[in-house]
Amino acid sequence: MGGGTMAAGRLAVSDLVKLFKKANAKSIGFKMITHPEACQQLLDKLDLPSKYPNASSNLEILDIYPNFGLFSAMLNHQLKPKSHLLIENNPHYVKEWKERLNILETTGNAENFKLIPQSGYKWGTYSDLEKNKILNPKTISRDKVHDELLIVANLTTSLSESLMAQWMACGLYQNWIQKYGRVRMVFLIPEVTAVRFWSGESFKKRNKTAIKREWFNDSRLIGVSEAVVGATGETYDPNCLILDQPVVIPSKAIHPRYDIAMVELVPKAPEILDFSLLDYMLQELMYRPTATTREGFGAIAPGVKDDLIPKIPSETLDKTVRSLSIDDLRVLLDAYDKWPFQTRCRG
Repeated sequence: MGGGTMAAGRLAVSDLVKLFKKANAKSIGFKMITHPEACQQLLDKLDLPSKYPNASSNLEILDIYPNFGLFSAMLNHQLKPKSHLLIENNPHYVKEWKERLNILETTGNAENFKLIPQSGYKWGTYSDLEKNKILNPKTISRDKVHDELLIVANLTTSLSESLMAQWMACGLYQNWIQKYGRVRMVFLIPEVTAVRFWSGESFKKRNKTAIKREWFNDSRLIGVSEAVVGATGETYDPNCLILDQPVVIPSKAIHPRYDIAMVELVPKAPEILDFSLLDYMLQELMYRPTATTREGFGAIAPGVKDDLIPKIPSETLDKTVRSLSIDDLRVLLDAYDKWPFQTRCRG
């Protein structure tokens, strides 16, 4: 920067990228993308400018664990948000971000970054942001996706899968940040988590969480990492790969080298359901994923076989539990919900 005074305004993306030296990328449990070309491919796939057309005047980005932060910086340059909050409490990256922000302040911090050195895992962090009016979004009707708020998070540690599941549930129960509307979430996650959560009908790794992800979210697999051993994407549900056409993240762009994925989740418009009953039904069904629905649903509780099985279409009953579509599961839930003995059977 030469020690001179810089002109006010946003840095060009080439100058912004220079603030991110790969030598300063320390994993500290997280994995990160350190090549600008890979970040740009992911941003192109996300196509966020079309979803936030007025970003410069109204978009707030909640960026949780940006770490090295190259993706965050390029996202910021693309969207030019009104506010970009960086939730980061790792001492190494707090120091890194403070140094970068000092440089950006010489041009007026037109990027609108604000560092919040607190834990992204603690619910109190977010309530503090709201209480102090640092995060102050509008509440948007759930008949459309919130176009003034975006959540981005690096969830690549061993502790992050359960947090992702909790945040997905927040869309369902309309709490946490999802109380403001249907807020888009973009996550960087371990491949093993993506494979489990993005397993569709009939795929051998389909589980209760994958079903709920599909049922209650519009979601996409944005990017998958290049395989170091074997074929890229071979562990995923092939139908998911065909449908989403994720970009391939070069292994050399990931530090440390590790199998990761980028995903996008948008909560769907709410349904009127007994969610606790659904959770119970899915749990019981998925104990025997390869059983026929006739066997699996019939074994949920005494009396179901005689009372409810005759009410279910035979084409649904003949499928394995793992092969049930969301529409099939709605039929089962509706029958079970109307059954007068279901509350007693749940204990």
